Amino acid sequence: MFSHEHKTFILERLTKAFESDLSTLVDSAQSAYEAATHAESRADNKYDTRGLEASYLAGAQAQRAAEIRKVLGLCTQLVIRSYTPDDAVGISALVEIESESGHQWVFLVPFAGGQSIEIDGQKVSIVSSASPLGGELMGRTRGEDVIVEMRGRKVEWQILKIL
Repeated sequence: MFSHEHKTFILERLTKAFESDLSTLVDSAQSAYEAATHAESRADNKYDTRGLEASYLAGAQAQRAAEIRKVLGLCTQLVIRSYTPDDAVGISALVEIESESGHQWVFLVPFAGGQSIEIDGQKVSIVSSASPLGGELMGRTRGEDVIVEMRGRKVEWQILKIL
């Protein structure tokens, strides 16, 4: 069903999502900065914190934008490796796993997981190798079971395919 080209497509979609997030965040940070430095934000009294709050917001948004820029850099440097069905799971592997509640596909990245992408009606979860599931999958092979605590309960997954 999935191929190496699908992994490239997943990475491109992920990169575009981060680029969109960055654009929105930069615009918001600029608006917050302008609000913080606008004459109307000058404090009327010692309890008026509008300007201070806007400057905190602008600073936090600028920091988040820097984090997204770093992730975008990592996206452009990520080498998508081809895996054989008998290889161990590693970065850029597309892995089909199954638990008692069903099966799913995951794409392993070294950064910023937590998103999902739909391809031909099939959901693919983007999973960071630093996450509990990603960490358990790393180095495992087809047929192996991994146990991950999710939302306070242990879930057992079996690795069905590695691409």
